[in-house]
Amino acid sequence: FEISVPVGWLALRPNSEEFNAALEKEGAVNQMLHDEMIDDQSSSHAKRDRLYAYALRPDIRENVMLGFSTLAWEPEDATPLDNAGMGKLVRDLEASGLIPGFRADTVQLHEDGSVKMIEIGGHWMMSDGEGGTIPFYSTIVFFKPTTGSTTRVIFTFVEDYHEQIYADIKSIMESIILIEQ
Repeated sequence: FEISVPVGWLALRPNSEEFNAALEKEGAVNQMLHDEMIDDQSSSHAKRDRLYAYALRPDIRENVMLGFSTLAWEPEDATPLDNAGMGKLVRDLEASGLIPGFRADTVQLHEDGSVKMIEIGGHWMMSDGEGGTIPFYSTIVFFKPTTGSTTRVIFTFVEDYHEQIYADIKSIMESIILIEQ
């Protein structure tokens, strides 16, 4: 499959020269980006296909990471992209603790474009390390590059920028193209 990220996003494969170069360059002037990249690099698995993308929108705020995403391809996942599969994905997301306190408020099956996909979105809170919390919003998109596999893209961003970042997420979803082999 092909996927396009909008202007203002930095997309990188972990453990690559491009990742390390971006960490040294962009990460040197943006501490939030640096910390997230270090965390992503340390949690990546060599046997899994992943792509990390960081929402760096200087048109909104200079030297701030407004959000990030992780794309992971599961080569052996036959979860159906239908209403039953969507219900199971929502239950699993809310119960897993993968996103602490996540509660879905957006659950959609998209069948109108060239790629069938499920979109699940919801609010959650993260500690700011100083006794307060920061509100976040995550949008998780599932699609099937092959019948027996599933790709999951998790977009996480500061809730204050929901409108601006969701426009980017929508453009990313619309850009997905399956390539015939």
